[in-house]
Amino acid sequence: MKKHDEWPFYLAWVLGCYSGETDSVREAAGIALKNVINENFNTMQEPARRWIKQQLLVTLHDQHSLLRRSAANAVAVIVKKTSLQQWPELLPQLMQDLGSSSFEVVDGALYMLKVVCEDYAAELDKPDLGRPLVHLLPKFLAFCSSPHEPFRFYALVCLSENVYELPDAMVNCFETLLKALLTLLGDGASRIRQKSCQVLSTLTEVHLDYILPHFKDVCGLILRHTQQDTEEEVAVAACDFWVAAMQLPETQSFVAELLPSLLPVLLQRMVYEDLDLALLECEDESYISDGPKDSLGGDEETGCSVRLSAAATLEALANTYGDQLLPHLLPLVQAALSPENQWQVQETAILALGSVAEGCAHGMSPHLPDLFGYLSHMLGHTQPQVRKISCWTCSRYCAWLASVVRADRATGHGRYLAPLLAALLRLVSDDPSKRIQHAACGAFATLAEHTKEELVPYTAPIMQALVTAFTRQPTAKAHKQQPVMVPVLAALYDAIAAFATAVGPTLAAPESKAALLPPLFAKWNALPDDNPELMRLLQCLSAVVAALGTSFLEHSGPVVQRCLGIIENSLLQQAVSLEDSSYEAPNTDVMVAALDFLSSLGEALKEGIAPLLHGTKCAALLAEGIKNYQNGVAQSSCGLLGVLVRCATAELAPSLPALVPLVVCDVAAEQCDLSSNAAWCLGEIAAAAADTVRPFVGEVLTRLGPLMSQLCLDAVTSENIAICACRLAAVAPDAAAPLIDEPMFVFLCRTLLRVNPTAEQALTLHGFCEVCLRLPAHLVKYFGAVAVVAARGAEVVAVRGQLSRVLQAPKVRLGPAEWQRLCEQVPPPVRQVLAAHQL
Repeated sequence: MKKHDEWPFYLAWVLGCYSGETDSVREAAGIALKNVINENFNTMQEPARRWIKQQLLVTLHDQHSLLRRSAANAVAVIVKKTSLQQWPELLPQLMQDLGSSSFEVVDGALYMLKVVCEDYAAELDKPDLGRPLVHLLPKFLAFCSSPHEPFRFYALVCLSENVYELPDAMVNCFETLLKALLTLLGDGASRIRQKSCQVLSTLTEVHLDYILPHFKDVCGLILRHTQQDTEEEVAVAACDFWVAAMQLPETQSFVAELLPSLLPVLLQRMVYEDLDLALLECEDESYISDGPKDSLGGDEETGCSVRLSAAATLEALANTYGDQLLPHLLPLVQAALSPENQWQVQETAILALGSVAEGCAHGMSPHLPDLFGYLSHMLGHTQPQVRKISCWTCSRYCAWLASVVRADRATGHGRYLAPLLAALLRLVSDDPSKRIQHAACGAFATLAEHTKEELVPYTAPIMQALVTAFTRQPTAKAHKQQPVMVPVLAALYDAIAAFATAVGPTLAAPESKAALLPPLFAKWNALPDDNPELMRLLQCLSAVVAALGTSFLEHSGPVVQRCLGIIENSLLQQAVSLEDSSYEAPNTDVMVAALDFLSSLGEALKEGIAPLLHGTKCAALLAEGIKNYQNGVAQSSCGLLGVLVRCATAELAPSLPALVPLVVCDVAAEQCDLSSNAAWCLGEIAAAAADTVRPFVGEVLTRLGPLMSQLCLDAVTSENIAICACRLAAVAPDAAAPLIDEPMFVFLCRTLLRVNPTAEQALTLHGFCEVCLRLPAHLVKYFGAVAVVAARGAEVVAVRGQLSRVLQAPKVRLGPAEWQRLCEQVPPPVRQVLAAHQL
């Protein structure tokens, strides 16, 4: 039936004309017609297209709103498949309908214009359409005062879609527009008040010049809705306005004047409402949101609640105004912290202190000694929400705590670190609320990241608390047909990983290994390969292995074998799914985690990993992984190959001739992270097996050139590319140097300034010297930059002689006067370093 030529006619007739059917049947016909139009409209004959268009315009007048919407959606598809220009009757008809006395006709036309404005606002001001916006704007503005709520809303949406571009027609009636917006802020319909706030935010962000003369009045009205509006979505939009307003230098003074009025309002809005608490109590704590541990307030509420929006606004105020916020805020917070207040008010004050931690860090410093004592006490509060927000606020000030501990170890440990740590560990291991355990694990992980080795004296109690909590957690279980990770368990994995990274080799002590490894291996043995928890366990084990180093060797054999099995099975399942669409593709996250774990294991065991790879399919799996561009598989495969080339060169040597061309193809991949890992991998191969990469030097440098010209490269990617290029130049200098043009040379000079000059980088500096000696013009032109690189590299004894030859090379080509001028380009401190190393 769908292929019958008369099918769209029938559907249009049922939708618009056939009164013998129910509304649901006619609506279904409208949905089917929209789909037919989307698939076949451009192949229909013109008479057919004309008839369907006419029927749809008639249906826009239907007495049933759902059918008017169905017709409008079909019209929108026609415009999308063709253009407004190819339906010249549409806009005139809609403008004519706006003058009708029939509610249904006006409603259909306004809704249709709303859809058009949402998708084609810019088109309405184009000359080839006759600039219909000029005629439409007065009508939209007039409908903003209509007694019918839908008309006001549709007209407001039409206006809002044109505000960003602010065409001349809208500029000419801007005063009328602003008056309408301010009036609609007081509308009885919450969606209209919300949209008005959003439009005013847009005007503030992109067209401040027009709204600035009225900005004080706008702020006053928005403040009222921030404080009093009972509808959450309106209050959220009002909070968002302040975030937009404070970003602009021209409006910051207006907002600063309102701080004494605005801050109490925000604190009021940050208090938990009864409905919020009821919802939190009803949630299944086993499946709370697994969000970032530093998310605002550590809250698990979903959506954009007014509480979170108000807290985000306070944080933005702190980031903008810094310490000048505190004279207005701290008295309010101090009053709210009074034990005479309800716990909800005290919780809000603690949330406020956490929200301003970064923006007001300097001004808060004098208050933090007392604050940490208070927060440590509140971690034992009877109300779970108070304990939770205290965990988050503690985590926000961990950088200060770490600095105090390092400056005065006795006071720092005794007064701050030890009490806080004891309180957090109690919550991690013993708190009955999973939500609190989750927050405490996040706070502990942040504390570990900042205090690092200062946690070594507390290794035993930390291990006891983490292991106790870990052994009490259930394994990820089936939930809605898929295994779901228990968030507390995920947070515990993160906490263990952070602790392992913080204390490093201390974890290798026999008693620590005996406490930590058995529960981790129990999980390892219990989890099937497709369980998502295995990914988090592997990520945790990566950090643990890095801390344990070679002491993990005795446990490594079975772990390596299983990781290789996971990788092989995932690749096989993926290959089958590509051939048979009915076969579900595997989740590659666990495979990527296995690849990354093997990289960490190689870094930890060094040459010790080589025997574990003997007789395995590791090289063949790497070849397949490097060609797999889904979800980071190729990136992690390149990373693992680079590690293994360094640690197990002989084991991989027979496979390198086949692997290197695959890595070369990944150097210029669209994914920047993959290009970075591929470049790093080739640099490692150049250092360990130069002969295998030498034939590809020209191709790799040709691929690296465009990457070096990208301005958005992060520091790690830039360093990987520069090291790769220099090492390739070291193994094939005559082939490499002619391919390094001036921008590439500048990139190398600039990037090598950031590379740590260790003995490991001797080959990199050697390659750079070879390039400099073969490009004398570049050497002279950028002699000052080369001298700075040489001064940093002088710490590497193996290349001092070559660096000296590079710096002396221009002297042979230049006369005494030119040589003197060239030397004067080198900054005096750099000359002193070079002289100290006799360069």
